[in-house]
Amino acid sequence: MLMNSNSCNDPVLDAAKMALKTGNVNIILPWIPKSAENKMKNLFEKTLCEQRIGNDMNNVGVKWYFRTVRQLNYSFDRALPKRK
Repeated sequence: MLMNSNSCNDPVLDAAKMALKTGNVNIILPWIPKSAENKMKNLFEKTLCEQRIGNDMNNVGVKWYFRTVRQLNYSFDRALPKRK
């Protein structure tokens, strides 16, 4: 899973993991821009199926899921107005 020194105790990755563990996509959606919710839901369902078939958190589909979550969240954070 795309873990590095910057991702320890990362609420976005924690939410992504919890969503997969519980099978509830709504846990990760607050971290994703509204415009990408359908993309996230589709990716989540595909990842959930792949994870269950492989019973593995380290398969390519799961890694792609975490990478996409980070990218969507990053674009979401950059689009937010900066606080003064």
